[in-house]
Amino acid sequence: MSLLTILLTSIFVFSDPHLLLQSEATGDYSQDQRLIEHSQELFDSIIAVINAENPNIVLLPGDLTNNGEPTAHAYVSAKLLALKNAGKQVYVVPGNHDIHSYFNHDQWLSSYGAFGFQNAVLADSAALNYMVFPTGTNLALIGVNTTEENDSTTHSQGGITREDLSWIASAAQLAQDSNRHPILMVHHPLVTHYTGQATYAPTYLANTDSTLYPALDSVQNVLREAGIMVCFSGHHHIHSIKYATTDNGDFYDITTGSTSSFASQYRLLNYDNATATLSGTTDSIAKYWALEQQRNQAMAEGMLQRYAAIAYAVIDSIKSDATYSQFLSYFNLPNSVEETYAGLKKYALVPCSNVLNDLCRGNEHTYVPEQRINAVHDSITSYATLIFNLDGIGAIPYIGTKAREAAKALMDKLLKEKIFTRIDPILESIEYNKVGTYPVVDDRTFSIILPAIHKTAVAENKAGKMTTKSLQNGHLVIQRGGKLYSVTGAAL
Repeated sequence: MSLLTILLTSIFVFSDPHLLLQSEATGDYSQDQRLIEHSQELFDSIIAVINAENPNIVLLPGDLTNNGEPTAHAYVSAKLLALKNAGKQVYVVPGNHDIHSYFNHDQWLSSYGAFGFQNAVLADSAALNYMVFPTGTNLALIGVNTTEENDSTTHSQGGITREDLSWIASAAQLAQDSNRHPILMVHHPLVTHYTGQATYAPTYLANTDSTLYPALDSVQNVLREAGIMVCFSGHHHIHSIKYATTDNGDFYDITTGSTSSFASQYRLLNYDNATATLSGTTDSIAKYWALEQQRNQAMAEGMLQRYAAIAYAVIDSIKSDATYSQFLSYFNLPNSVEETYAGLKKYALVPCSNVLNDLCRGNEHTYVPEQRINAVHDSITSYATLIFNLDGIGAIPYIGTKAREAAKALMDKLLKEKIFTRIDPILESIEYNKVGTYPVVDDRTFSIILPAIHKTAVAENKAGKMTTKSLQNGHLVIQRGGKLYSVTGAAL
């Protein structure tokens, strides 16, 4: 091994390939953001890039397959094994599309055990969690399964349980006691990537279900206190880096966009072992960008359909409200959800699609954000102005002024309370990046110095008291929930 390799470790990150074999991709995917019909080709392209880049480490944070098809898993695992046999260290965690009744927990271990569990220093095979010490670096990678095993292929929620959190804290302490910097890989993002995400897109964020998981801010605090500063995630199909400020310092979530949807991006990282500096850039496979942007437009259509249903419920209540009966004949109110959607689509589809493209690509703050934001607001406002006849109603004799005031009040109520409250959180993400408080360069290029290593025999934190012990055969074990777990994850 060369001195350069010892000092500088190269890491390749790609996520959410959602592979389905070309021979099985026979459905209509025109309304799916993912290019399922091209997923095998895109996956093969990523594998070719990996072979060309020849990184030391490859990370894949889940959603390897379309919906857990055994043939897709066999294809992916064979390709990953070829990378490993070529000398690359490959590590994966499952996504919510990977484990179902027809591809279960045991099949996952059998297919992907070589990519984390086989060389694990510490593992919990029941939870599908592991920690490895990659060679040629002073990093420790902790891979954690955040998915919920469920027969539904549309079930996307997940998170880190209290037991997982205790296990991670112990693993991180073991890593530091071994002179290594712990980093984390999960499927579900562990930091909010835009304002209101937990409210309006909760399934794309970890730990939003308080009945199953501890609060996300407490998870961030425990992880940061345990010495973990950086987490790699996927799931949301956006290329984004955000951080949370905890009691113990900043905690970063580096989520990588899907290779099967716009803009088919991946991360090329370097880790300086001497300075503990993790830096990275982004590249992409641009072959299907035009088609991928069309699919984002289909997503925008779905979003506008939901807004149309919300808007029409308000419009319908206006029609039955006697307060406005004298003005109704002067309005141009739609008569159905479908008519409302047609109007929103005509005015707002293009600007909303542009915002989705920007979020998926990352660095949305660099694409003339004021114009993007104003275009969305102005297009929807223009449609609302039309249906409430705001430009013409004021000229109506006798009731014009009163009618316009009523129309303006109704329009503002509809937009501010029902529509913009749902759109603005995404738009505020653009503003958030633009204001200059972002501590890394951008979503695609960054540099982060990992925290100092803190050694201790016993780690106490908000996850509870965790004790690392040694068995006579030299295997390290941890105490979890009153039981001891060996390096294989088996209860002792």
